[in-house]
Amino acid sequence: MDSGLPRRAGIQQRVLPAYRAPFFDSLARALPGELSIFAGAPRPGEAIPQAESLQAAKWVKAGNRYLGRGKLSAIWQSGWREWLADADPELMVFEAHPRLLTNRAMLNWMRTRNRPAIGWSLGPVREGRDVLGYLRSFYRQFSALVVYSQNASQGFQKLGIPAERIFVAPNSVDATFADALLSAANARQQARTELGLDRRPVI
Repeated sequence: MDSGLPRRAGIQQRVLPAYRAPFFDSLARALPGELSIFAGAPRPGEAIPQAESLQAAKWVKAGNRYLGRGKLSAIWQSGWREWLADADPELMVFEAHPRLLTNRAMLNWMRTRNRPAIGWSLGPVREGRDVLGYLRSFYRQFSALVVYSQNASQGFQKLGIPAERIFVAPNSVDATFADALLSAANARQQARTELGLDRRPVI
């Protein structure tokens, strides 16, 4: 029976932090086929704990080249053509940031094949009026945008992205799992003991 889920899905990220690895592996196990991640290394000195490997998803390492600094910085991810040719994603999720220069080329690759491209974003980049046209044209290339907050959704709508193409996915813990955990007897004390925490307040 057809689940409606893509058999081949791709995710492009600038880097692959360790805290995202379990999510990508869970997603890979939920899909009927292969999930391929394309991500490279952070800048030297960036305090990002990198994942070491993935168990269920496939990780192809991008060659991240960092160009410039500050507001004029940009990133080129070499190896994207080979990755797309091999992964051949039916659906793709992008880190929707206009400074990722190779994303435009990858978006075009998906569009010429009539395949959906979803942007995953904190919200629209806030730049001067002189680049508003560029930002609009960049964000409008996505079939849909997934954001973490209503503020981000409103920011994209101000750029002319239709509300029906924006989906809010709050960046929080699984409330059902958390409630079940906290309802267990002595859950807080057990967690403190397992994590080696003393009696001081913990956030």
